Amino acid sequence: MTGMTYCKKAEINTKLTEKIKDHAAKTYPYECCGILLGRQNEDGTVTVTDIRKSANMIKGTDGGICFEIDPLEIYRLEKETEGSTSGIIGFYHSHPDKMAVLSKDDRESMLPGLLYVLVSVYPSGCRDISAWSKTGGTIKQTDLSAPLLQR
Repeated sequence: MTGMTYCKKAEINTKLTEKIKDHAAKTYPYECCGILLGRQNEDGTVTVTDIRKSANMIKGTDGGICFEIDPLEIYRLEKETEGSTSGIIGFYHSHPDKMAVLSKDDRESMLPGLLYVLVSVYPSGCRDISAWSKTGGTIKQTDLSAPLLQR
C-alpha cells in the first residue's frame, strides 16, 4: 500500500464519485466498501485514479454498521499494481442512514498514511461524501471540494 503524509486535498473525478455512490445505493441498507487506487502527487495532493468494489465480509445485521474487506483481495491488488504509478491509497465505505463522518470504530481502525472516503446513504439515495486521513495519532478531514468532484 502506498503510504502518504497527511493529505489536505484529494482529487477524484465525477465518474469515480458516481461509482462509489452507486455502490452505496445498491448495497443499502448494508455498508458497501472498496479500495481506492491512485497516487500521491509532489504537492501533497492525492489523485484517485480508480476504485475496486469489494464484498463486505461482515454478514447479517452487523453488515449495516461495519465492514471488512478480504485481506487476500488487498494482497492480490497490491501484487497487481506492483511497479505501476498507481497503487492502493485508501478505502471507501458507506454509512447507511448516517452522515459521512467517521464513527468511533472508523477512527480506531484507520491506518496512518491512507485516504478514507465515506458516503452517507439513505433510502432516497446518497446525500454526502467526505474524506479523511490520519498521520501519527492525528485524524483530519481531507478537502474534496466541489470543483474537483465536477471534473
